[in-house]
Amino acid sequence: MERLHFAIVAPQYHPKSNGIMILYTLCDLLIALGHEVTLVPESQTVIDKNKWHAPESYHRRFVHDVSLVPADTIAIIPETSSESVVSKLPSKRRVWYLLNRPYVLTGKPLHYRPDDLVVSYSGLISNAYFNLFITKETSELSSGPNALSIPPVKENLILLYFGKSRHDNISDAVKALIMKHRATIAVINRQSPSSRSLLFDLLRRARLLVSYDPLTNLNYEATLCRTPCYIVDNYMKIKYADYNIPLHGFFEEEDSLESFFTNGIPDKQYSEIVKFYNETDKRNLTCAQDFAELCQNWFSFVDANLDDSAKASFLTCHNRLRMEVDRKVYELTGGIHVTDAMHNHTLESLLPASNLQKLKKYIIRRKKRLMENARRNWYVHVLRMSKEALHRKLDEERQKNESINYIRVP
Repeated sequence: MERLHFAIVAPQYHPKSNGIMILYTLCDLLIALGHEVTLVPESQTVIDKNKWHAPESYHRRFVHDVSLVPADTIAIIPETSSESVVSKLPSKRRVWYLLNRPYVLTGKPLHYRPDDLVVSYSGLISNAYFNLFITKETSELSSGPNALSIPPVKENLILLYFGKSRHDNISDAVKALIMKHRATIAVINRQSPSSRSLLFDLLRRARLLVSYDPLTNLNYEATLCRTPCYIVDNYMKIKYADYNIPLHGFFEEEDSLESFFTNGIPDKQYSEIVKFYNETDKRNLTCAQDFAELCQNWFSFVDANLDDSAKASFLTCHNRLRMEVDRKVYELTGGIHVTDAMHNHTLESLLPASNLQKLKKYIIRRKKRLMENARRNWYVHVLRMSKEALHRKLDEERQKNESINYIRVP
């Protein structure tokens, strides 16, 4: 096929964001296939070397003046791109790359032109378009202390992740599980753990990931590390069977918490997860090649039929219908504008330590101590309970009311 020129609208480089890293990985794959790639900054911060930490190889590919991008360049536009950037692109050939469902992160529609090509990252986002599905996890876990060949050693640990969510409360079912097993919990966010290596170490040690974000790569990485993932709020009504890789260990039913916490992901199902991840990693280049061929074929079809009124009508109609479907899907799933506002959750935000909170906690502890003394006196002086029976009874009550134990993530 001919050598194509792509222009990727790129957000600020962020190794902990799978969506962002997929765009930079796509850049590498297209270059490896012999195509020319230009990076268009989503904002000035993206190309400010003092504020971003991308490898040097990407620096020279950025254009500071968007108007210099040639008109025949194929622009790859993620669904979160701002209208101010998209409107300045001179490219007549545009590809919308849906890394999440339209509207969800921005609350705004995507204005497809009649001849725009639309593709998605995975079947969870849409199974109606070509899936430009790129993974990198098994290559990251091919060696070192977190290598997949080393069986993980599970601890009495539960992880919480909020991310792009609409709730931040810990459900009663999860609290009951934590207290029953005296489990320790840790909160994952964009700041902690501080590296991918530490993240995978934490995922491998945990028995369960409680995720309030139904569409984050962390959920899939957890199952790859043999940690089941409990989806607290599937607000997008995602059908996880549509994912490109089997998602054994994903569940939404509270009554499955105990079983998955205790038994984990069965060996046979886990082997299937690793097998499909390995196969997908090896197909990354092939997938990028198929994508480039799709672009060439699509825009050749568009260019050859501009003067055909029937085909021009088809082009106008099909993307207008896409916009309508985007809007209807968003409305049917609640029409909720979900942002990343909760991605900074820390132990402190879940357990505030202000003076007022300290005072409230002191009062609660004081009341609890008074109630314990009252119960002790009742058991000893009224029920005439023996010392051994008294301690056993009090231990049972403490276990039921035991506070959740949090740990800090490095």
